[in-house]
Amino acid sequence: PYTTLFRSKSIAAQFADYKVLWSAGVKGKGSRINGWQMLRTWLYFERSEDGTVTREPNLRVFSNCKELIRTLPSLEHDKNNPEDLDTDGEDHCADALRYHLYAMTHAPKTPDIEIGADKAAMLRYADKRYTEGR
Repeated sequence: PYTTLFRSKSIAAQFADYKVLWSAGVKGKGSRINGWQMLRTWLYFERSEDGTVTREPNLRVFSNCKELIRTLPSLEHDKNNPEDLDTDGEDHCADALRYHLYAMTHAPKTPDIEIGADKAAMLRYADKRYTEGR
């Protein structure tokens, strides 16, 4: 009964039923290469003509991201397509980061929905806590 219930609807339809916001991954031609280019942009140090750093990268990786720190520097270009990564390498963490960056820049629009006073109060409280912690 449990599996039948959820097999009757797609995952997207189930998300929609519960008002879960999501953005579909892009799997079109060139999407991996565009994603790696986005990651390179986020990691880019801007420098002046004399080599002085004028702008640090937009991406900060914290020390507890041990697997990303371990695997990102060891990634290699694909021998047949230098703009892409060699998929035989350990690229899972980099893929996750690439998808995350894409999702941040292509976030779905929050739908206009009515919420009750209790949820509105909870959101105001959460927003206040978030902005005070920054």
